[in-house]
Amino acid sequence: MREYMREYSKLHPHINWNDKKKKAQKERYRKNSTKQKKAIYKWRKNNPEKVKIITQNVIKNMAGTYIRKILCEGSGLKHRDIPDSLIELKRAQMKVRRLCRELKTSAN
Repeated sequence: MREYMREYSKLHPHINWNDKKKKAQKERYRKNSTKQKKAIYKWRKNNPEKVKIITQNVIKNMAGTYIRKILCEGSGLKHRDIPDSLIELKRAQMKVRRLCRELKTSAN
């Protein structure tokens, strides 16, 4: 099966497989949302060290979801209300603040 998909991908480079995969995952989640939520909760409960690593990576890399979460906290905004341009500006602001903090600690 894997070899078949490799060959198919070579013959059809215009197809973005990541988009198809994401759409399928969203659809599967939508159909089985309660079941999926329980499975995610169970996985998070059983793998706290992995959850911690994933969370640290999201914060370190300043993922869009993390920045949206920061912007939504205490503002009453919803994730869908925040435009991508605002996320990029907040990301730049956070980078500057992190750099200032690093320079301040290295100077002491």
